[in-house]
Amino acid sequence: TCSTPSTWRVGSGVTHHGRVAGERVRLIALPRYTRRAVEAWEAFTRSDTIFGMDVESTVGEGFGTYSPTVKMRLIQFGNANEGWALDPSDPRWRKRIVALLADPAKRFVSHNAAFDSTRVLFEFGIQLGERSLDTLPMAALLWPGRTAPGGKGLKALCDVWIDNGLSDADRMREARFTDLFFAQKPRKGRLLPLSFEPGVSPCRKP
Repeated sequence: TCSTPSTWRVGSGVTHHGRVAGERVRLIALPRYTRRAVEAWEAFTRSDTIFGMDVESTVGEGFGTYSPTVKMRLIQFGNANEGWALDPSDPRWRKRIVALLADPAKRFVSHNAAFDSTRVLFEFGIQLGERSLDTLPMAALLWPGRTAPGGKGLKALCDVWIDNGLSDADRMREARFTDLFFAQKPRKGRLLPLSFEPGVSPCRKP
């Protein structure tokens, strides 16, 4: 959901606090490479042997998302109560990412893992193989021969099995970008979208 950045920071990265299924979680987004950040990362990687993994990439042509020309923009890892979003183009963080992915004791869960594991192979030269677990065929096994409620997409599955926080956050993101798309108006020396309503518009302060 639209969480407020906490005062706890790792380098210049911001930690967002929120809740998933009632449990407190935090996301550490794009931290600078500092001693404190590395210590927090190492503690995170030691916390479990199975991690959620999600990759964001550029748009592909020809073979689409599986094209070798597609570049990785962001890679995200998570456990039950903490997530990290890292930039693989940062050479120092890249070494840490590679160390985690190459660890034979670690496994990674993704939705449509064929995409994520392919991008990991092209970006880092690491073949995850049986260490890559895919929730997409798991969803197909839960609802064989029929469509899952809302489809088998990640947001729809989260709505069913966890909570609707991911769908809510997606709607709020779309609403905010819609706001930014429209013309702006001056308000107390600032420019705000025409649709802005103090105390109502998401992620806004009056």
